[in-house]
Amino acid sequence: MASDRERLRHIVDALSDDEARELLAVVRQRSGEQAPKRRPSWVGALHEGPDFAKQAKETIRAELSGGQ
Repeated sequence: MASDRERLRHIVDALSDDEARELLAVVRQRSGEQAPKRRPSWVGALHEGPDFAKQAKETIRAELSGGQ
């Protein structure tokens, strides 16, 4: 007969990545463990390419100058 740990491993292995992420959040909450801090999604956006970086810089410059 399989142990509880073995059955749990089998179930977890069958989960999709999204399902595993959700289950991990529940387990962390129940155990009191803090989830690792994630970087905001916009971090590194200026490194996506020259056009994106140029557009972002122009937008920031326009905002700082009052839209002039």
